[in-house]
Amino acid sequence: MTGAHGNAYVARLIEIVQTTPWLLELLDSVHHAGPPGAYVAAGSIRDTVWNALTGRSSPQPSSDVDVVYHSEGELPEVTAAHAKRLQAQQPHVDWEVTNQATIHLWHRRDQGLEVPPHRSVSEGLATWPETATAVAVRLNAAGSLEVLAPFGLADLFELLLRHNPTLVPVDVFWRRVRERRWRERWPELRVVTPEA
Repeated sequence: MTGAHGNAYVARLIEIVQTTPWLLELLDSVHHAGPPGAYVAAGSIRDTVWNALTGRSSPQPSSDVDVVYHSEGELPEVTAAHAKRLQAQQPHVDWEVTNQATIHLWHRRDQGLEVPPHRSVSEGLATWPETATAVAVRLNAAGSLEVLAPFGLADLFELLLRHNPTLVPVDVFWRRVRERRWRERWPELRVVTPEA
């Protein structure tokens, strides 16, 4: 994310996060009890930004809270232990903890797809179904907010719902749009993806 727009979007995202108490609490929990270097990503970030941009409130997470990180060679029980610690910290939250270094195994087992292992969290985010969803935030060791967005933040902040064809077919994208009722919840969204 470079240029004036990119910097402005990062600053605005950080401002939105800093004025959303439950999201700050999630980030603090992930920083202290979650996997090292983990981010909060997807709907918790996307929906909060869309609500802020359209004058809607965000009193709580609208769905599960995606926590993403990258740890090569980590056993599944370690990933489960991260989730258990987070659940103990905030039992009311539906935590979804995913190691991006092993997500290719899920793709093979559950989706029947052969995907090379991701080498970083950013590489994992770059395969997510929508560009506006591929945004993650974390608290770093210095206590500052860090933003990770492989596609930048323009689509998120310009309320553009764009299909990312890297891994997910367009019909799956449209199914997600329907099932999650994004256009009903945020009529301001513009879909910039070809029809299925």
